[in-house]
Amino acid sequence: MKRLVPIIFFVSICAVCFGQKALINASTSTSFYTVMPVDPEAVYFNAESFGMKADGKTDVSDALQKAINQVKIKYNFGIVFIPEGKYLISKTIYVPQAVRIIGYGAKRPEIILAENSPGFQTPDPADKDQILYSRIILYFEEEKPYQKADFNIRKLAESLDSNSTYVSRALNKIGNKKFNQLVNDYRINQVKAEIANNLHQKFTLEHIYTSAGFSQQSTFNRIFKENTGSTPSEYIDNIQQIREK
Repeated sequence: MKRLVPIIFFVSICAVCFGQKALINASTSTSFYTVMPVDPEAVYFNAESFGMKADGKTDVSDALQKAINQVKIKYNFGIVFIPEGKYLISKTIYVPQAVRIIGYGAKRPEIILAENSPGFQTPDPADKDQILYSRIILYFEEEKPYQKADFNIRKLAESLDSNSTYVSRALNKIGNKKFNQLVNDYRINQVKAEIANNLHQKFTLEHIYTSAGFSQQSTFNRIFKENTGSTPSEYIDNIQQIREK
């Protein structure tokens, strides 16, 4: 029964399983869209955006899940367009009910399910924390909301169409972190990256830490030392000494 799941979620896409017959004859099956559709609120699953290969040999599971999550995070509902090609899936791909996946090209994209791959499913309640956590991390990586000093867990929950309780539970259960810990980690990592790129020689340290989301120097200094074991000035001196060797 699970092998039929991709047909439910994929519009104009055929699924092929190792050791099994194709669910749809890929050689004669054509897509509804023969050219790339234009939709400013859609996500296009291609090599340029996700660094994947449509060769039927390279596993695209993580990249495809990321594309689906992008639609949910940015637009709450919408479409992931997939061009003609062969796509190997080895992991469960969770497709929210508000997201559709549509193929385009001269032929329908072929979805190849690796042996024992569950394929496509709606999120199971037991996996919702993991899915929400993945959406949180993707949101942090892509939108960088932590750069705003007034960013809080309520705003994060609203951006993900969730609530503070669910967000907090996902962070604690999957990430083993509290909200403030996650925010501060991202802020400190940004400061460290800018120091590594010598931006402290071009901008003041205050400009760097406020750009990362810190509003007070005392808070920044305390969290920076907790994270690195040294003060910002000591950290900069250590970096310079290493480079001079």
